[in-house]
Amino acid sequence: MALTTARFDELTRVTPVIGNIRPAGKYLMEDFFYAGELRALLAELVDLIDRTQLTVNGVTLGENIAGVEIFNDDVIRRRGNPLVPNDGLAADRQSRAGWRGHQTGGNGSASAETSRTGGRVQGLRGQGRAHRR
Repeated sequence: MALTTARFDELTRVTPVIGNIRPAGKYLMEDFFYAGELRALLAELVDLIDRTQLTVNGVTLGENIAGVEIFNDDVIRRRGNPLVPNDGLAADRQSRAGWRGHQTGGNGSASAETSRTGGRVQGLRGQGRAHRR
């Protein structure tokens, strides 16, 4: 299936942002790992994915996410308490290099962090757990 900008836009309108990770969120990838990682996030979005697809380990996506749990529901939010309910990404259809996605604050505008840096995240080096606000 081709992922056109129109299809990408359609998918973002129904997909909540439940990963509270930087640059738009509060936590680091280390926190995401300990909260249950990608499998827990996918399990929370189970009704939006095709669980019958085979993965690189030879089993289906559904089998890979079966029985996983979220250990910190502020890092990986529940569907009923998303960081952003929908429109968490916006497609830049005017880019000369083709389209690119931008993380937004849910209103179609890029987050302040990525707007200031042109999409690049700066200033995160050395900001581990002890330096978090």
